[in-house]
Amino acid sequence: MQQLDMNSEEFKNELIKTEKFTDKVCESQGWVYSANEDVNEGVTLGLARHRLLFGKRFCPCFMVEPDESKPGKFKSSDDRICPCKPAIEKEIPETGTCHCQIFCTPEHKEEQIKEQEATALAKEEIKKVSVEEISQ
Repeated sequence: MQQLDMNSEEFKNELIKTEKFTDKVCESQGWVYSANEDVNEGVTLGLARHRLLFGKRFCPCFMVEPDESKPGKFKSSDDRICPCKPAIEKEIPETGTCHCQIFCTPEHKEEQIKEQEATALAKEEIKKVSVEEISQ
């Protein structure tokens, strides 16, 4: 498989284009980015990488392989090119988020934020209890 230098100008330029692309997807679909910044970054990097390697922004969560019916072209499972048909028609309407979890509904993001806040609070409480137990 072809290697990419993520520090190259070519990759950096494609990453900027991909970020603009995903912004437009959110705007046109009424979606927002997930509350999980690590997921957003990873998926965006994967989309940029696939655009350079395969000529299309295939979902980075699915395998991309040569298309035997079209020499020199590529395909992925369910032809998942971002934004993919399953996300638009099924995943986001039914679950609030797409498979790769970069795009979601505003309501789903609010739920994610509440869950993150509850998790952070629980971790703080566990730390307090642990410190109290050690002090005794």
